Amino acid sequence: MNRKSVVLSALATILSAGVVLAATASANPYPTQCPAQGGYRITITSGPNAPLKPLDCSLANSIAAKFVKSGPMHQQVTPLTACDATGADTGLLFTCVGEGQFFVYRA
Repeated sequence: MNRKSVVLSALATILSAGVVLAATASANPYPTQCPAQGGYRITITSGPNAPLKPLDCSLANSIAAKFVKSGPMHQQVTPLTACDATGADTGLLFTCVGEGQFFVYRA
């Protein structure tokens, strides 16, 4: 190979690596700010591990709706997700971990 071919080959490798990294970065939708619903405003900070489906605002809202505010501080709200109340009046009401992680705030 001549010098020009080596440089072009190296440039093509660098560009293709950049495309792969950009595609990987855009595939992770977190953190996600969900629209207020049911008196809650949710921020999703991470998704589940495979093979669970991605955690989206609809699923996070349905899980949050199962949390009983007047119930215990720690609640198993779905078979895969537990939520914990903060006990503080900071706007953050509770956090959930399992099918991903999200924070539930007062809307």
